Amino acid sequence: MINPESARRMACDAIVTRVSTRGPLGNDNRARLSPGNERYGAPPWLVDAMPTRLRGPSQPLDVGRSSRTATAAIRKALTVRDRGCVMPGCNAPPARCEAHHIIHWVDGGVTAVCNMVLLCLFHHHFIHKHEWRVTLHPDATVTIVPPLEASA
Repeated sequence: MINPESARRMACDAIVTRVSTRGPLGNDNRARLSPGNERYGAPPWLVDAMPTRLRGPSQPLDVGRSSRTATAAIRKALTVRDRGCVMPGCNAPPARCEAHHIIHWVDGGVTAVCNMVLLCLFHHHFIHKHEWRVTLHPDATVTIVPPLEASA
C-alpha cells in the first residue's frame, strides 16, 4: 500500500490518460455494431473513476473513416480493454499487437474502439487470410469463429 504523500510525489510527474465510457449526461452507453455500422457511444467496461482535478483532456475514440489506423487514444483504450491479443490461448502483450477492424476498413468499417480489437501480428494475418469472423459483445468479450462455423 502506498501512503498519500508517496502517491502525490508519483503523480507529480505522471501523465494522466482518461479512459471514459460515460456519456455527457452520465448514462452508461453500450458499444453495438450493426450491419449499418450504427454506434452508440463507448462501451461500459471502462469507467472514469478519476477525480475531476486529475482528469486529462478528452480524446475521440471514434474517428469514423477519417483515418484507417488507430489513433493513440484508440490504441490506449484498446490496450485497457483487451490487454493483448484477443485470440483464445494467445498471450501476446499489447505492444506486440495490431488494431484489427471487426468490420474491415475496405468494407466501410470505421476506426473506433467499438469496431476494433487487438490481435498479435500472427493472428491478425491468420484471421484475414482464413476469413475468420470476430464479434465484440457489449460486455467486451470477444468471440472468434472459423469460416465453416461462420457460414452455418
